[in-house]
Amino acid sequence: MIASPVFASPMVKSVLNSNNSTLYVGQDDYGGRFFRGNISSVTINNRALSAVEVLQNFNATRSRYGI
Repeated sequence: MIASPVFASPMVKSVLNSNNSTLYVGQDDYGGRFFRGNISSVTINNRALSAVEVLQNFNATRSRYGI
């Protein structure tokens, strides 16, 4: 049982272009490796969230997943 947010990889800060390119979730930049597991939700924010905000978001949805 997971008791706190877990991140599969280091946080990466990047800019999303508005050029109608495809955004892949769970796949590396080179297209060769995929995340093995389930991704319950994805959010894209217009700014970096603080650690407190990440924890608040996690706690707000954790009961959906039995955590």
